[in-house]
Amino acid sequence: MKKVNPILLYSLMLIGLQACGGGDSDGDDTFVEPEKNPIEALNSAPSIPVLVYPDDELVCIDNALEFRWTTASDVDGDPVTYTIQVAKDASFADIVYEISTGEIKASTFLEKGSTFFWRTMATDNISDSAYSKAWKFYTEAAAVTNQLPSQPQLIAPAMDQILTATSADLSWKVADTETLTYDLYFGTQVAPPLYREALNAPAATVAITPGSVYYWQIISKDARGGASIGPIWRFSAE
Repeated sequence: MKKVNPILLYSLMLIGLQACGGGDSDGDDTFVEPEKNPIEALNSAPSIPVLVYPDDELVCIDNALEFRWTTASDVDGDPVTYTIQVAKDASFADIVYEISTGEIKASTFLEKGSTFFWRTMATDNISDSAYSKAWKFYTEAAAVTNQLPSQPQLIAPAMDQILTATSADLSWKVADTETLTYDLYFGTQVAPPLYREALNAPAATVAITPGSVYYWQIISKDARGGASIGPIWRFSAE
């Protein structure tokens, strides 16, 4: 068995330590893993809701309104809420109603006889969509109650009376005390045509021809546009 030279063995051990980076305290070759920065999650804003009702330029008869719009989409799947604003001006400086809701509708009462603007936006509690395009609508003014004129009542000629003249004096009455005007429909047709319009007195004289049957009717009108249609009366000439 051969003896190992101690000097040769020591030299081999020294060379192995240097190759593995050991034995030199001044040179630090230790591997350090670079620091990892946290990845920031990006959030996308919801889509802009589309207005449904009240329509743009709509005249609303009732001032109790339910506003409706479409559902906004959110690519991140976040819960979406909506903010609705109603204002009296297009710049939304004079806001009369504002609410946030998870529904796609909201109800409120508004002043009658006014012009309003409304819009809505969506939010996922991180990002907001832009506001929708504003729509304008109107609430109808409070209606003014008008009592229609009373129905005209026949005075002369009596129903189915036979006249022996070339003219007939027509007369009627209305129970109202207010000032009225009268449209006279007269002729030989069962549904007589308009003969005279806006008579100031409940009477008129018409020319007639012997051997004919005549039909006539009165529509009484007030100054506020109210009207009452009378029955069709009949007489004959011989």
